[in-house]
Amino acid sequence: GLWRRDGQGRALAGVITPAYNAQETLRETVLSALAQTHKDLEGIIVNDGSSDNTLAIARDLAARYPNVQAITQ
Repeated sequence: GLWRRDGQGRALAGVITPAYNAQETLRETVLSALAQTHKDLEGIIVNDGSSDNTLAIARDLAARYPNVQAITQ
């Protein structure tokens, strides 16, 4: 599942965000997830072959936030 424990026994949550040509909404979507009260979040953005700037935005978010990954297919 998406729940796992860190080294101190705290629950971690994974937020998977599929993205296709989502340049208009991706940043707001990811920042909203990161702003939740549960702070031990891992974000995974999956770019699905977008032809706009979605991948660049995903990579920028991953560079800024160590708990966010950007994957492209």
